[in-house]
Amino acid sequence: MQNSELSKAVDALERYLEDEEVYRAYIQRQSAIWDYNNDIQSSYEEGFEEGREEARKEARAKARKEGTREKTISIVCNLLDMEMPVEEIAEVVEISVDEVRDIAAKHDKP
Repeated sequence: MQNSELSKAVDALERYLEDEEVYRAYIQRQSAIWDYNNDIQSSYEEGFEEGREEARKEARAKARKEGTREKTISIVCNLLDMEMPVEEIAEVVEISVDEVRDIAAKHDKP
């Protein structure tokens, strides 16, 4: 920017600031803009945190489910090793006979 342009900008600013009503309107507008931007930022941060918390809950639920599934598989394998009938295993572990057979096949159990 050249000096003449800068001088014009400074002169316009001085005239602008001399009118108290215009200056007050400017401050009110700036305050409204700052409030709006602050609200938007706060909403963004709140939404982001809610999303993170939801992801954590889903991850914990998935881990619990996977842990429960692994425990079920372990129990089924142990009962198969003890030569318990498939139907009884299904009843005890509360899964279907087909699931017991699938576990047996995947883990090379008789």
